[in-house]
Amino acid sequence: MKRQWINYLCDPFDKSKIKIINGKLISETGNEYKIREGVPILLSSNSQSQESVQSFAYEWEQFGFLFAKKGWVKYLINPLVGGLDFFKNKIVIDAGSGSGAQSRWIAEAGAKLVISLELSDSIFTVHPKSVGKFRKKVFAIQCDIAQPPLNIKPDIVYCMNVIQHTKDPEHAFLALSRLVQGKTLFLFNIYDKSKHSDKKLFLIKSIRVITRILPFVLWKWLSFLCITVLFLLLKVPKLGAGICRFYPVAYSFKETWLNLYDLGGKHFYQEFFSKSSQEAMIKKAGLKIKNRTKFGYVLTR
Repeated sequence: MKRQWINYLCDPFDKSKIKIINGKLISETGNEYKIREGVPILLSSNSQSQESVQSFAYEWEQFGFLFAKKGWVKYLINPLVGGLDFFKNKIVIDAGSGSGAQSRWIAEAGAKLVISLELSDSIFTVHPKSVGKFRKKVFAIQCDIAQPPLNIKPDIVYCMNVIQHTKDPEHAFLALSRLVQGKTLFLFNIYDKSKHSDKKLFLIKSIRVITRILPFVLWKWLSFLCITVLFLLLKVPKLGAGICRFYPVAYSFKETWLNLYDLGGKHFYQEFFSKSSQEAMIKKAGLKIKNRTKFGYVLTR
């Protein structure tokens, strides 16, 4: 953490200013927070429990995400903002940064600064490895995105495939929307209920009833077995076409495996939202839709 980055922080609970005193972060109201391996730990008593993100910490440590850049650019970034140049010379908040891969790619694209917010302990394990040589441009913070400890007006708030895994998605969305000021753009998405039939949603819930009682490692290799069989069945012409209509396999083997692991994973929270509920949430936050694609939104104040 660069010392000047302290100016971007505030107390997640009362939003007062923070200073570094004797190696600790002390807010003006006297709250103390730790720094571990250069990462501020800004978790308040109201923060989501660490137990709720243990499955994600394991997921990112096992899978990483750096292999998925091509799909990220093709399906998310190009349709939403026209390409990676969008991030050049921008200050970006990556809310729910997971493995750190997307923070790295945004920094790699020329961002001035990426403020990388993550609740799980992957911020100390796989995140530094993913960010690699771009650490000087990525400010990693352990915090709850529903209580962003930031005193800054960013150019971009980026939160993709995260909100639905929080304790209160609407509260988390409203908290992040308060960072959208002036010309700030908010790149956002949430699991879309309309993309899944009632039967598929029932199947997902049924799988998760089982996976929640399994050790992480067992579900990892069961999902690997399922995707191995799936890719073998894809070689059968008529059967393969039917499978593709039910389950997206337009990705590499590892991405498809990760998608299944994640979809059926033992995540503490995982919700799906209709288009109307998404639009109602955006309206409540006082935001407007600047662009909308199959995979997300660009929002503005």
